[in-house]
Amino acid sequence: MSPQLKITAFLLAVLIPVALFLVVYGWTNPSGGNPPGGGGALYYDGTNRRVGINLTSPLYDLHVSSTIGANTTISAQNFLGSMSASNITTGVFGNGMGNFAIPVKLNVGMSSVIDQGFTLYVSGTVRISNKLTVGTIDPIYNIDGQDYATYVASMTGVKEETTGKGKLATSNKQPATSNFYEYLIDFEKLEKGSDLWLWYRTIDFSKDNVEVLITPYGEEASIYYFIEGSKLIFRGNKPVEFSYRLTGKRHDWRDWPNEIND
Repeated sequence: MSPQLKITAFLLAVLIPVALFLVVYGWTNPSGGNPPGGGGALYYDGTNRRVGINLTSPLYDLHVSSTIGANTTISAQNFLGSMSASNITTGVFGNGMGNFAIPVKLNVGMSSVIDQGFTLYVSGTVRISNKLTVGTIDPIYNIDGQDYATYVASMTGVKEETTGKGKLATSNKQPATSNFYEYLIDFEKLEKGSDLWLWYRTIDFSKDNVEVLITPYGEEASIYYFIEGSKLIFRGNKPVEFSYRLTGKRHDWRDWPNEIND
């Protein structure tokens, strides 16, 4: 090999590895600016040791200005920031078996974060498929600019209630010599979707599971009730108007005992 070829081969053997080293070092340990060939999409802040994607002023160790996609899982010990409902289509926190912690306050269903004074504020409807455990429920009414609280009454056992009015009258089926007046509710013949229809179909209807409170209107009267099949029958000694309150054990009342272990 000629001396000229030897010199050329030596230079190539030395300069190429050095050049590669400088390129790799400049990409992995830059003093600032974009990595070689990055086209500005990937930016490294050497002063603060931060990486920016599609931005040149990263505020975090890794700062992305657009969408992050993952085929599996993105894990983090802490989540800090805000989420806009307009940018969220569907999603699940956790695997359905963990906990979602709210460190301060959370607003749901709102276009902007507004401090309503609550840890959780939901603008819209909330649906819970199992059980909601709370200390006090207070529906709020705003009257002339002032908020007023009304409170939901507690009850032992899982029950459904409804109220209504009726009037005792003579019945065509009564014997001519009878001295009572009657009002009948046949739950199998009620309008679908009415209050009484719905109450009947959500309870365990029977003599043992239903309680009835009766109050005559405007005058004294003796009124009693009894149950026959799907019928609730009121009888009294006067043809008076009356109001009633029906309380029935819900169809699944056995699944909700008074003692809880959760």
